[in-house]
Amino acid sequence: HSGAKRDRCLEATATVGGGDIDGPQCPRRVDRAGRCGHRDERDKTSLQERPGVSDGGRLLIALVGMSGGVDSSTAALLLKEAGWEVIGLHLIISPWQEEARRRLEYVADMLKVPVLEIDASGLFDELVVEPFLDAYRKGFTPNPCVLCNERLKFAILTSQAEKLGAKYVATGHYASIMEKDGDLFLARAKDRSKDQSYVLYRLPRSW
Repeated sequence: HSGAKRDRCLEATATVGGGDIDGPQCPRRVDRAGRCGHRDERDKTSLQERPGVSDGGRLLIALVGMSGGVDSSTAALLLKEAGWEVIGLHLIISPWQEEARRRLEYVADMLKVPVLEIDASGLFDELVVEPFLDAYRKGFTPNPCVLCNERLKFAILTSQAEKLGAKYVATGHYASIMEKDGDLFLARAKDRSKDQSYVLYRLPRSW
């Protein structure tokens, strides 16, 4: 997949609802009521009341991968309540996502969080579906979620975060981060029954 072709894919952005998103290369409108997700009345709280989320007097931005499901919506809510400036990112990877998109629009309105949509269906077919089918034909037992997180979801999340000036990305995955001797390591979630670290293990330390 050439760099030029990949850039065209990632620039094919739409938005959920209607409000402006401030920042470099930001798309158009998000909140259906015409409100800017970055100008919520609750965001007028002083930075002193938002410990740990300011950088030189400016709110830190977290870009959250949002599917429309409970886990990613909760991640966005928790960050919002903690005082972060939250932007959602929704990837369209199949034509059967309308119900998820409706749920996401409802959540975005409730949280007053702007959400970008990117049509990544072409990349999904090329980077995830085709390798999955090829491996299956050869008698292997592939795990498409591992490939999707490494090659698609987190690659797009980090790329868009850089464009939007977001220093952090977040998702609704169940996993933990451990620190040892100054290094960070991926570890299993506290709730072992919901652990998803096995689909994140191939993520690089940096992009």
